[in-house]
Amino acid sequence: MNKAYKIKKPDNFRGEAWLFRMEPPYEEHDYVIVSAIDPYRTHNPVLDSLPGMNDPETYIFSARPDGTVEDWHELPGSFAGDKDIPRALHNAGYEIVEVTHEDQDAQEGPRPVEHG
Repeated sequence: MNKAYKIKKPDNFRGEAWLFRMEPPYEEHDYVIVSAIDPYRTHNPVLDSLPGMNDPETYIFSARPDGTVEDWHELPGSFAGDKDIPRALHNAGYEIVEVTHEDQDAQEGPRPVEHG
């Protein structure tokens, strides 16, 4: 299976989000951010009662190496109804590989530590 190297938590995301380096690139993107969030409550009973307004969601977005979103278009593998980052990446054909802080600081670059 393809590898998604877990790099860091990006800034300014609601819920849980992680920056991943994709190997091989996914949809021509070397980096993606996967975000898993609870629904946004408007506190307007009409809006909050609309179908899908109260569903959690997990989305994949193209990203830059610094952890900023390149394009807010949801990439394949994204889904609504649950918060599950590993599932979204699995839907996209990737498995998560953890990278330790020591690996990131090493001169030779990150060395993956596989967990499973």
